[in-house]
Amino acid sequence: MVSIGFLYNPHHRRVGASCGLKPSVTVDKRRLMLGSLVNSSLRVLTWCCVILLGILSLLPAEEMVRTGLPGRLEHFVAYAGSAAIAMAGYGKSRGGVQIIGGLWVYAGI
Repeated sequence: MVSIGFLYNPHHRRVGASCGLKPSVTVDKRRLMLGSLVNSSLRVLTWCCVILLGILSLLPAEEMVRTGLPGRLEHFVAYAGSAAIAMAGYGKSRGGVQIIGGLWVYAGI
């Protein structure tokens, strides 16, 4: 850990500053790979949820397995769960409004 006095010391010279070299940045590649794997898995799971929601919406009411909750609450939980997974997978590259709006349009269709 670097102390504040070290950061504001005007007499401190950086190594490589005189020869124009930029300081190197250490990156933990295992952490990046794990993050990429989790992100990719969440994106695949998002599309599995979208397909499952489409299949379940086409089933007749007699063939559906019910939880005992009111139908509107079941729909809310299904779409909110799918939106949460989508936000975790796509949240940084897509906005929340775009993800939730897309699921809203998908539910309406």
